[in-house]
Amino acid sequence: MKKSFFIFILILLTFATGCSSTTPNNPYTGRVLNIGIIGNSPTIIEKKTVNFVPITFEDLANDNYKNYDAVFIMKDQLAEASNDKYSKIYTELQKPIIFIGTDTLTPFISAAMDYRPKNFEEGLSYSAGLIEGTEYGFGLYNDKENEATIKLFYSDLFRLIE
Repeated sequence: MKKSFFIFILILLTFATGCSSTTPNNPYTGRVLNIGIIGNSPTIIEKKTVNFVPITFEDLANDNYKNYDAVFIMKDQLAEASNDKYSKIYTELQKPIIFIGTDTLTPFISAAMDYRPKNFEEGLSYSAGLIEGTEYGFGLYNDKENEATIKLFYSDLFRLIE
């Protein structure tokens, strides 16, 4: 009797532990991606398959981005990214460009609109971007902002870029 009770408790604990994960762990495992990045590099789980290379807005203006698979402009650089002089560059860029930390592209691709920072809200995109001329919004798993969902966000984004 004690042995079957112990086995029952062990199975119950195993099941409960296995079901307690709130975020899937699905790292990107494709080819190595080289991402040009304006701003601070994010923390990701893909150490061997993704390289972040710091670039500047001037690199974009001078076509010094062509060796990268995509360009990320991080949240700390979004105010500068909304400068009118860059809007035409973004729409003509021949690589995916992702604005991390905003739910809209409007201040970046439309002249005379300023970026107004705000915190992430459930139901909104976590980032926006242009890939082959198509506008995308990128959300977080279950609309929750935490370390695990942000890492999964990047893994999914890398799969899309590939």
